[in-house]
Amino acid sequence: VDNLPTQSGDSRAEEDIQRAIQDATGQRVIGVSIAWDFSDNQEVVEKAMRRELRHQEDIWTPVGDDARAEAEAMAAAAEFGPMRRKLMEYELNLFHTPDEKSEMDAEQEIFEALQNMSSCRQAVV
Repeated sequence: VDNLPTQSGDSRAEEDIQRAIQDATGQRVIGVSIAWDFSDNQEVVEKAMRRELRHQEDIWTPVGDDARAEAEAMAAAAEFGPMRRKLMEYELNLFHTPDEKSEMDAEQEIFEALQNMSSCRQAVV
């Protein structure tokens, strides 16, 4: 969909467009995705994405569907002694820029940035 009016980040723009298209066409709309202009907040958004990726890396450890591979991965993780954990921590400190803000401050910062963004004039339905 093109030529939409710009929306503010604190609105329910996707839901409003979804409802309007459903009402106009009588068809069920699975979802709507609007492009958002984050150029004024690029650094904040990129930091939030890096923080989320680090968080997801800690949660998900892909081992495939092979139960044996999963068992081996769990056994290897259990074998990490204090020295190995310290080396991993050192490696993370070398390659990951530490966040200068607390987790709560960082979440508040991205929340405010998202609320102040404006949508682009296109959406995918």
